[in-house]
Amino acid sequence: TCGGRAGRHPPSPTPSSGCSRTTPRRSILRMSLGGLCWAALFPAVVLGQGDPASLPPQEDDVLVKLGDSASKPLTLGDVPGNAELVAAWPMAPASKVVRSGNRLNELRLVRLDPTLLGGASASDAAGGVLAYSALCPHAGCNVTTWIPDKGILSCDCHATDFDARASGSVIAGPAARPLPPLPLKLSGDVLVVAKSFATSIR
Repeated sequence: TCGGRAGRHPPSPTPSSGCSRTTPRRSILRMSLGGLCWAALFPAVVLGQGDPASLPPQEDDVLVKLGDSASKPLTLGDVPGNAELVAAWPMAPASKVVRSGNRLNELRLVRLDPTLLGGASASDAAGGVLAYSALCPHAGCNVTTWIPDKGILSCDCHATDFDARASGSVIAGPAARPLPPLPLKLSGDVLVVAKSFATSIR
């Protein structure tokens, strides 16, 4: 489950070791993601860059819950405080294009007491709601566990813990880079992307 550590998820398949280094775009991807062969794991990163559904989150995108066929923009009330994480995609508000064509766009939303947040996390939050990339920077597994009493987002593949109260910094496990935060703002009570990822995930 996403509410605790009891249900550790099995690791994602091991990436192929035969990834080519001859394509500049792929080389950039490898450097920005700790040396993994991301182009082989996620060809949508390389292909379809002109597809609006594959573009990274854009300023003023709204957020919609994974699996919501109605694509209803998420509000503060849709993210329970200190209870559970919400899996979401960014969506272009005018065209209603959900940016689900690239798994790097998948998000994890959590809500904390704003008084517990400081520095960059306070700036990135909207009403205590924080958005982070779902993609663990260690080996490309999805972050699935939220431990609200400790403010920890965790990847169950290799037991990496990220501090949601401190811009996704690594506090345990093998990941060498923070979990990238996505700054948010409010339009009324609707959660809106303030700007692109604060830390590169591409």
